[in-house]
Amino acid sequence: MPHISIHTRQEITSHGSAQDTVPKTSVASFGHFEIRSLMLWFAISMFIMLPVDRLCKALSLELLSEHLWSFLFHAVVFVWVLQKSRRSDVSVRRIIGSLSDDYQWLPVVGCVIPLILFSVGSGQIIYYFSFLISPSFTKKWFSAEELSLLQVFFVIVVVPPVEELFFRGILINRWAAKWDIKRAVLISALIFAMLHKNVVGAFAYGFVLAVLYIRTRTLVAPIVCHVLINSMALGIGIIWSNLDLPDFNQSSYSVPWFGLLCLILSAPWVIQFMRRNWPRRSWNAPYFIQ
Repeated sequence: MPHISIHTRQEITSHGSAQDTVPKTSVASFGHFEIRSLMLWFAISMFIMLPVDRLCKALSLELLSEHLWSFLFHAVVFVWVLQKSRRSDVSVRRIIGSLSDDYQWLPVVGCVIPLILFSVGSGQIIYYFSFLISPSFTKKWFSAEELSLLQVFFVIVVVPPVEELFFRGILINRWAAKWDIKRAVLISALIFAMLHKNVVGAFAYGFVLAVLYIRTRTLVAPIVCHVLINSMALGIGIIWSNLDLPDFNQSSYSVPWFGLLCLILSAPWVIQFMRRNWPRRSWNAPYFIQ
């Protein structure tokens, strides 16, 4: 896999900390984004949502119920970010940033292919060993979801900007101000991974998207990358099902050879990317660079 470098609008500063580059009031503003308050928002929203969920199930609308829960999660995150931004001195527009007119998109698009291969490969390996331990749990947990136009729209159009705004835009800047950029990148990628079934693949592209955000100082690049990843993942699932092949994760064979092949092709790129872009304490969070 050839090395793909990330084009930067401006090189990351190699001296000083986030607190040294902006007024202390800007750093303190991110203190309003307490994660525990978001958990409270979720708890209240779930309490309100439960009667609606029970009604959908009573009417045999299980698929609609799943869509509503996904919509609720992302809607709460989005509204929470906007509400906290208004109550603090944090500018959402500044978090999102903007790309230069001559930005080179090829490196960003080039990241998608190895990330998809790594996600597919690691996902099949995880499925295989999980299947050996508990077949019933694995089949239930990794069962294929029924696709609808609403879900496709949601996964491609809604999920990427909301998740990038929260996981990269809010968490990285907040934790870089509270701790340092290294812990901000690693912990945000870890939390992002824990909310996905394939934690290994999700951690890898959570890390890559964080580096994209830091190097370009805008969420536009990771959002585009996220859209492409989700689109390709949906496309692979649709093609696989239309070919009338076995379940994409089904371990009916002794060794998941296809998964191993995907890892062999993609793991060197992922490892090399992480090695070259391992966050250093001298890096600054995008919001704190003037």
